[in-house]
Amino acid sequence: MIPPVRPPSRLGRRGLLTGMGLAGFGGRARAQSAGAAYSNDLVAAARKEGTVVLHSGEDAALLGLLARAFQTRFSGITVTTARADTEAQLQAFADGGAGNTVDVLTTTDLARMVELRRSGRLALFIPDEVKRWPETARDPDGFYCFTALGLMVLGYNQKLVPAEQIPKSYADLLGPRFVDKLTSVHPGYSGGGLTATVLLANALGWPFFEQLARQGVLQVPSAAEAVERVATGERSAMVYGSEQAAFRQKAAGAPVGIVYPADGSPGVPSATAILREAPHPNAARLLATWMVGKEAQEIVIGAGARSFHPDMREPAGRTTLSAIKVLSPDPILISAEADLVKTFYSQLFAK
Repeated sequence: MIPPVRPPSRLGRRGLLTGMGLAGFGGRARAQSAGAAYSNDLVAAARKEGTVVLHSGEDAALLGLLARAFQTRFSGITVTTARADTEAQLQAFADGGAGNTVDVLTTTDLARMVELRRSGRLALFIPDEVKRWPETARDPDGFYCFTALGLMVLGYNQKLVPAEQIPKSYADLLGPRFVDKLTSVHPGYSGGGLTATVLLANALGWPFFEQLARQGVLQVPSAAEAVERVATGERSAMVYGSEQAAFRQKAAGAPVGIVYPADGSPGVPSATAILREAPHPNAARLLATWMVGKEAQEIVIGAGARSFHPDMREPAGRTTLSAIKVLSPDPILISAEADLVKTFYSQLFAK
């Protein structure tokens, strides 16, 4: 049998960070004014290029909102979005593919972002605004930053799970009550699923997943689909799924309940970078800079994701990050463990 994931301390860089809210991502953000976000020269050069190509695995609704808002803010620049899931991104960028057609890449696949950085595919660029954010909300070498934070949450169908049986921890999902009634995201198909699996394996240990594999868990390729399976009643509960999708389902009237276990909720940041061979480098820098500003970050929060921006406020009624134990990933760790975790997980849940 493949051995369990190594303790993160053996990697020697930053290790696995766990904490309350954004504290797990590097402590306090600096609150001073960031000044002007973009120069007139940059805007003029971007308008001369006329277009920017954003390749993203983000939620399609959020992606559309961001593209339209940017085009409104900077008339004369068209945003072309390439919406693809994580596996499609891996294929497109393998061996240099798509590198000469894409300007900006956003992905929850932290392992792939680290690999792209190591292979020299990313441009050195971090917007000044991000320097106000927690230090670990950006690559320490300056090649990418986190433009949004998604949480993987435990969830349940409020019509199928009685109040006295609502799971409060991951351990509550084990046993006969939830046999053949659970769904979860497979790390082999989802960057967010991979991050969540690595974080929970280190927080709970692989014996938890070995027991979970005996529960008849329905594996799905995306965190949003896990929520959909619970919302429709096909499954009673999810081990983890997209908090953003859960907010959207609840707003539409679906009976989806959200649980933030004391064990911790995996944090899945969206990493954004400019490709070194970007055909529209000025428009790319303008878009990447705008994406971390207040206008874009308000859109991010409104769509149900979380923000690292120190000036953002959570909508009324939403559990604040300060009240949630967030399991925060180290991209270096995720990259080192990716293949091992995918293989071991697949073996467990193929039985």
